Amino acid sequence: MNPRVFIDVDGEDLFTAAPRLLQFNQARQDKQLVSECQNAASRSQMTNMENSQMISTADTHEVSVLTTSILRELQLESAKLGDEYFYQSLPLCVIDTVFSINNRYNTVQNVIARYCKHQQLRQRRLDTALPPANHQQSLTDFCSLNEKIGIEGMTAEVYENRQRTSPRNGILKSDATYQFAKCLFDQGVNYFQDLSKILDNAPFDRSILRISGQKSGLSLTYFWMLAGDESLIKPDRMILKYIGRVLNRAVTRTEAINLLQLVSLNLHSTYPFLTPRLLDHEIWKFQKDSKELHQLS
Repeated sequence: MNPRVFIDVDGEDLFTAAPRLLQFNQARQDKQLVSECQNAASRSQMTNMENSQMISTADTHEVSVLTTSILRELQLESAKLGDEYFYQSLPLCVIDTVFSINNRYNTVQNVIARYCKHQQLRQRRLDTALPPANHQQSLTDFCSLNEKIGIEGMTAEVYENRQRTSPRNGILKSDATYQFAKCLFDQGVNYFQDLSKILDNAPFDRSILRISGQKSGLSLTYFWMLAGDESLIKPDRMILKYIGRVLNRAVTRTEAINLLQLVSLNLHSTYPFLTPRLLDHEIWKFQKDSKELHQLS
C-alpha cells in the first residue's frame, strides 16, 4: 500500500496521499511523471515509517471483525469500479467531486449528463487508459465557459441545479465547482496528464480547503479517487454507517480510512486486485442496495 500522511486543519482530521501515486496507464509511459512520483516517494520515507507505526496501533480485533463481515456480505469476486471513475475529461471529475458531497448520486449523474449535453462531450472513456490530451476538455475551456456565462448561467442553464455547499452560509455548488477548477488551473493543471504538478502540493491542498464547504478535506480525497488514486477512500456517511454497524460503535473518518486500508491489505493475497478505492466503492454499493431494499419492504 502507498504511504499515508495525516494532518490536522481547523480541528479536522484530513487524509491525503503522500505521495499520490496515480494508477494511470498513461503515467507508465510518461517518464517525467513516473520520475516525479518516485522522487516524492523517496522524500517521504521517514514519514512512511512514522505512519506505519501509527497504523500498527489500530485494533487488530476490529480489523478482523470488519474483514469477516466484508467477506460475508460483499461479493468481492465481481467487484469493479463504477463508470464515474473513468471520466473522459478532468472537469467532469471536478463537477462530480463538488456536487456529490451530501447529495444523492443520481442527482450528481444528472448534473454531469446535462453538462456533457450542453458541451457535446463524451462522458466516459472507452477503456481504463487515459485519453490523449487532445481528446479531453481542458480546464482552460471549462473556466472560460464559467467566466463567459457566469455562475448564474452555469447554475440555471447548464447544471440546472441550485444546490449549495451547506444549508447555512453555503455557496452555490456551481460556484464551488468553478473555484475548485481555478485552483487546479492556477497550478498549471489542464488535463489528467498534468496531475503530477499537484502531487504533494500543500498550497494547492490549502486552496481547496478554503473553498466554502470543502474544509473537511473529503472532496479533496474524492477528487483524487476519481482522478485515479487507488490508495484513497471517501469516508462519507455510507462508509461510516457500515463500519459503525459492524463494530457496534461510532467511527471517525480517520479511523475508517485506517481500517479499510488494513482490511484491503489483509485481503490482498486472496483478492490482489482489491484496492482501498475499490473496497470503498463495494461498501458504498452494498449500503445503497440495502437502503433501497429496506425502502421497498
